[in-house]
Amino acid sequence: PAPNAITTHAPGTTNVTSIPATIFNPGDGLTLSFDGILTFTHGNNIKLAGATNFTTAADSMIVLKFDGTNFYEQSRKA
Repeated sequence: PAPNAITTHAPGTTNVTSIPATIFNPGDGLTLSFDGILTFTHGNNIKLAGATNFTTAADSMIVLKFDGTNFYEQSRKA
């Protein structure tokens, strides 16, 4: 299938340590925008640039790409 670009809003403050991958195909992109403070954690199936966790704030964003197993960070806006 052709890659999808999924954009979603994360309104909560629960830390993110993994992303359920069952609806994603290799090559899919995922963009998350945040309302508040939480920690987006490198590890499990989330591979962040420099292996550095991302502490979000209101209006921050992260863009990820799925390779079939893991989500790799493409960019972030703090």
